[in-house]
Amino acid sequence: MALTDTSIGNLSGCRQLMHLRVHGEDEDAMSRETRHAWLGAGRTASKKCPRPKMPVVRASVLCFSLVLIAGCGSTTKTTAAAPTRAQYIATVDPICRASDAAERPLNAKIEAILAMRLSDEASGSKLAPLYRSNIAAYRRFIKQVAAVPQPPGDKEILGKIAIAHKDLAAVEEREVPILEHFEAEAWKAVSSEDSEIGKHLYALEQGYGFKVCGSEASGQTKSHTATPLGLRIGEAATIGSLVIRPTSFVRYRSNGSEAIWRATITATNNGSTGVTPFCRIAEEWASLIDSKERVYEAQHESQFEGSCETIEPGLSNSHITVDFKMPADAKPATLDLWGEKQYESKARAWSVG
Repeated sequence: MALTDTSIGNLSGCRQLMHLRVHGEDEDAMSRETRHAWLGAGRTASKKCPRPKMPVVRASVLCFSLVLIAGCGSTTKTTAAAPTRAQYIATVDPICRASDAAERPLNAKIEAILAMRLSDEASGSKLAPLYRSNIAAYRRFIKQVAAVPQPPGDKEILGKIAIAHKDLAAVEEREVPILEHFEAEAWKAVSSEDSEIGKHLYALEQGYGFKVCGSEASGQTKSHTATPLGLRIGEAATIGSLVIRPTSFVRYRSNGSEAIWRATITATNNGSTGVTPFCRIAEEWASLIDSKERVYEAQHESQFEGSCETIEPGLSNSHITVDFKMPADAKPATLDLWGEKQYESKARAWSVG
């Protein structure tokens, strides 16, 4: 219901105009007598309230505006102070520690299966359900960390860490079906992708300042990388037209700061033309990976006489040697062999750790 001239007569000019606008009326609704009355009561024309420029609004919206401007019965709500980086790390590191502890029994089962020295196919079928459980636990870990309040200034770097965790989980989910129906080439590709993301995540977390998350002992960056289904020294693998079998892998010599590790290899030619695997200096045909996932190429100059003999179809060469130079304190983990440049995409891994 509109206010009458009498009911608004006791209000100031500005408040009368505001009342009229709130109730959907224009100030023209005021009678001429009312205008003269409050202008004549000591108010000069220069003091008149200017015509409001805002559109007609509901009373509730106006009241909200007045609350913001003048308080109008409002109450102040306080929020907790944002955490510092040190406080955030102190909260998240224990989550990593607890997650690592929960995963140890599962990782022990994985190691036990690998120690059985089964074929890739047999190992894969046993490992698949363990990997599936590992992924479920990893997803829970990601949710726990996401729920922790972040320092406002660290949103960008923590966003990158979160994306890396999600990418790693996605890759590990792809590993399960590959393990169930073991495919050597697919496993090699996904393992490489898994390893690269893990190293990227490790670097991000270390750079941020975590003490547990991102440490070498942490399952969130280490045990989540794909477990290689490597062959053992003495076992053979077919790579292209070659059958390659490393017969030994030993620490050949050391000078205190560096060590030379030597692999002795037997290669059989199943092709139709002669081949000279592990020989061409301009090509790479082997690599050694240590426990920190650093890669070392073969030392070409250390080849024995006989290593570059041509192997005719159906014959073998059991005197091939390949040397690797690495820091004396480095621990060899995986020996990758492929013999010839054309077979690099088909390389197989032998566990030497």
